[in-house]
Amino acid sequence: MRTLLKSCWNSPTITTWLNLSIQSLAFFVLLPLSVRILNEAAVSVFFLLLSVIGLQTFFNLGFQPTFVRLVGYASGGLCVDSMVDLRDTKSAVAEEVLEAENEDSLRKVCAAMRLLNRRIAWFIVLFLSLVGTYALVHPVSKMTSGSDTWYAWVAILVGSFIRIRFSGYQTYLTGRGDVALVQRWQSLFSALSISSMILAMLITSNLTSVIIANQSWIAVAAFCYYLIAKKKSHQRIGEWERSRPDRAVLRIAWRNAWRSGVGMISSKMTQQSLGFFYAQFGSSASVASFLIGMRIIESVENFSMAPFYSRIPSLNRLKARREHDSLEKSAREGMTISHWIYIAGFLVAAVLGPMILNHTGSKVTFPPNSIWLTLGLAFFLQRYGGMHIQLYSTTNHIIWHWVSSIQGVLTIVAALTLAPHYDALGLTVAILIGNFVYAAICAPISLSQFKTPPVRFESLVVIPPFLVFVLIASLELQFQITQSISENLWQIIKVFYP
Repeated sequence: MRTLLKSCWNSPTITTWLNLSIQSLAFFVLLPLSVRILNEAAVSVFFLLLSVIGLQTFFNLGFQPTFVRLVGYASGGLCVDSMVDLRDTKSAVAEEVLEAENEDSLRKVCAAMRLLNRRIAWFIVLFLSLVGTYALVHPVSKMTSGSDTWYAWVAILVGSFIRIRFSGYQTYLTGRGDVALVQRWQSLFSALSISSMILAMLITSNLTSVIIANQSWIAVAAFCYYLIAKKKSHQRIGEWERSRPDRAVLRIAWRNAWRSGVGMISSKMTQQSLGFFYAQFGSSASVASFLIGMRIIESVENFSMAPFYSRIPSLNRLKARREHDSLEKSAREGMTISHWIYIAGFLVAAVLGPMILNHTGSKVTFPPNSIWLTLGLAFFLQRYGGMHIQLYSTTNHIIWHWVSSIQGVLTIVAALTLAPHYDALGLTVAILIGNFVYAAICAPISLSQFKTPPVRFESLVVIPPFLVFVLIASLELQFQITQSISENLWQIIKVFYP
């Protein structure tokens, strides 16, 4: 038993699930609380603010995944000159004698990371201060006491700066393979942050207090990660950061990071901005229902990411060492588990979501089947394409910028065309169109790097769960099975807890 517990404690996947479970569980606690305590306009603004908080990890414009990859290469023994492009198996890297860790590379990477994070933090705060503030004006104006909400917005701006400016310590730990350690600490901070939000909502029912309670833990987390990184680097990370940034690293990082950043903005931020777009003309109830549906499916998607995304640092090191068979095996296992976890999570959310919202006196209802199933398929395709583009990115040849730009443009054009006529359903169909094209581009490019034939690889990884999803959707449209289960489960709960 002790061996099993120790194995779980040190498992990157399980600790990532722990962190995501806390976040998801907290969301399902905050959800009924917010819709019961706050009015429709306040719920709409609250989830808009939560959308921005959810985007804080993406505000580094692609530099965090880039530096995770570079730290992984340095931990795998690569020198900086060998990190440019790992697609060519006949390059000098194949003959390079790799050390367990290349300290010179780590020093150069950490120095560049500190410089760029500081600049990005100031840029993002300025951007949010202008664009984000403008987008919030109309939704906040619908609130009876909207003036206090601007203090919450200031707290988010400060929290965003701290998170980006000091993200290098968490990036260093993740890149060197301490994923389980990072996720254990992140689980603690997630629990403290969410508990503070729930307590603030119960005591004050004030949005500003709730958001400040959440954002204050960002500074505590940054300081703790600094202490851990200092210990893991044998007190050297501070010295590395203060070194003069290496131009070669800055060149590699900038070339790849801006492409990753454009990709993130074009995909995630495009989807998140749809809520702000819909809030300009949709009813408060409809907007709140759509935003809640997005938050639920994103929680399912994030939870399903763990089995694959927790392996990315090790995949980077395997790629640096040219261990292609091990890389394909690890990627195949992670992707397969992720797809099945997504299907299971989608079903659980389809049962619990209506029960929590529709039977607890909520002012906001669960999205109808047409919207929910469309969201489910759209994010399944996004997860499929996302894992493939992450796998291809282990070569350090980044294509996110043009792939995700196509996805984002298609999503926006479709949303502008469909939303005025079909409201929230038009937005979900727009997301589906963008994600379908995204997946259709990413998968073939990634599979081209494999030794395993594409059909054989996908026949084990994505085809079975996709067919199961199609079957579930067909049965749901015809028989509304999850709704029946939800209704019966609620009746059982009422018997024991009248």
